[in-house]
Amino acid sequence: MAVCDYNDDGWPDVAIANDTRPNWLFRNNRDGTFTEVGVEAGIAYASTGKARAGMGIDAGDMDGSGRDSFVIGNFNAEMLALYHNPGGNFTDTAPDSSVGQASITSLTFGCLFADFDNDGRLDIFAANGHIDPDVRYAMPLVGYQQRPLLFHNAGGGRFQEVGLQSGPALRRLIVARGLAVADIDLDGDSDVLLTTNGAAPLLLRNDTPHALKPGVEHNALRLILRGSRGNHDGIGALVKATTVGSPCAAWCAAAAAIYRRASCR
Repeated sequence: MAVCDYNDDGWPDVAIANDTRPNWLFRNNRDGTFTEVGVEAGIAYASTGKARAGMGIDAGDMDGSGRDSFVIGNFNAEMLALYHNPGGNFTDTAPDSSVGQASITSLTFGCLFADFDNDGRLDIFAANGHIDPDVRYAMPLVGYQQRPLLFHNAGGGRFQEVGLQSGPALRRLIVARGLAVADIDLDGDSDVLLTTNGAAPLLLRNDTPHALKPGVEHNALRLILRGSRGNHDGIGALVKATTVGSPCAAWCAAAAAIYRRASCR
């Protein structure tokens, strides 16, 4: 499940990925009740009109618009879902992008948005592994052990799968199930914890250089919010930032993950 504010009304909504059933999106009615609007919002089914094997799900502002989109992990042959939020109904942009093409043979359990190179745009990480140890005999292109996928956000709705170029840890074949992201060493970039089936968890440290282009520093900002009158962690806070010439989706997304609401202006 993912908690977000998909309609930007200041109240947390809930999105749930369902296995072989339509995905759910519960809109917060602001009175203690919720209404399920997955079908009308456009995230319930694939573009073919079929329900998929939804596993992992995450919400994030992938285009700097201030609106949350969804990434959902599915079974092999179903590809990742990337439901873009243009301000009305969601549209699955994965089938016509490298996200769908690169994930067609993967079975994705965990997926998330995070800015791994601190360029202000949210990238996508997917943890993959099949459920059938003998799947290779029936489908030669699909393995039981699968490598993670890392999609770099190039802007303009374009993603590039860069896992094979991102170090030996992402070239390793594993049977991944869940994942989480955090800055474990406080160096300003996002690291990843992967859980695996029948093996130890993997803790992947991000060693991406902060200066990826000559003269361009990709910096990070850490916020610690403190509320009052019982809300010690500042849950529900609205974070606004103004930057010059670059989006601030990276740390706003991090704030959203912790404080349930963040916004870039």
